[in-house]
Amino acid sequence: MLASLNHPHIGAIYGVEEASGAPALVLELVEGPTLEDRLTKGALPVKDALTIARQIADALDAAHEKGIVHRDLKPSNIKI
Repeated sequence: MLASLNHPHIGAIYGVEEASGAPALVLELVEGPTLEDRLTKGALPVKDALTIARQIADALDAAHEKGIVHRDLKPSNIKI
């Protein structure tokens, strides 16, 4: 189900592997800083914050429509 999620603001999920006896997702490599990295430099301008927030909300909406809940959404897990 996760691999079928195709959205421009969600990194592709290629599959599930087992690592040390635990399941692990195989994800697309998305290069660049995280939102956490960016926030260490100070507050975002309102325009930038709104753009990022809209993209996050759009991605979450697409996932929720398929019954997928992220469960670990935080600035260090968001690439910008």
